[in-house]
Amino acid sequence: MDPISAFLVANAGTIAAVSGGVSAVGSYMQGESAASGYRQQAAAAERNAEIADVQARQAYDAGLQNELTQRRSASQQQSDIRASVAESGLDPSSGSALMLQQQSVENLEMDALTTRYQTLLQGSAYEQEAAMNRYTARTLRGSARDARRSGTLGAATSLLTAATGYGLAQQAGSASAIGGTGLRSGSGLGLRVGNVAQYWR
Repeated sequence: MDPISAFLVANAGTIAAVSGGVSAVGSYMQGESAASGYRQQAAAAERNAEIADVQARQAYDAGLQNELTQRRSASQQQSDIRASVAESGLDPSSGSALMLQQQSVENLEMDALTTRYQTLLQGSAYEQEAAMNRYTARTLRGSARDARRSGTLGAATSLLTAATGYGLAQQAGSASAIGGTGLRSGSGLGLRVGNVAQYWR
């Protein structure tokens, strides 16, 4: 047997143990690295959810201000229309003058309600975005826990495999040492020392 083969056979147990240890560390580090990546993504999703919450509040506030501004402008326009009708000498409480005022009121109210509706749509979209980001963050944190458990389990499996390989290598070495003496254990004859032929005289 060449020296390299002899060395590998003689140190099979140690090699198995070292290899298993390296594999265990690799599995653990891989699991921790994956878990860390998932946690970073979860943190980013949480930040995005917070940003979406702020955007929703800003959208609602801006929409409310726009609606109030429109209503103030509508009130001013109604006052101007009434003043114009009065100056023209028409009766503002009947006929075409009344219809003109009613139509103006309806149009201005519709504009204000449209602004409110658009605000609700925009704010709701931001709220849905925030909810989706939070769901994503929860999913990623779960993936981080799974990755860490997988890495730990892989490391434990590698260590158990290495321990088993080391034990088998030790047993094989012991059996080889016994077989190399030319003596056979468990034959029921015991160990023969000296001239064996004398026992057959």
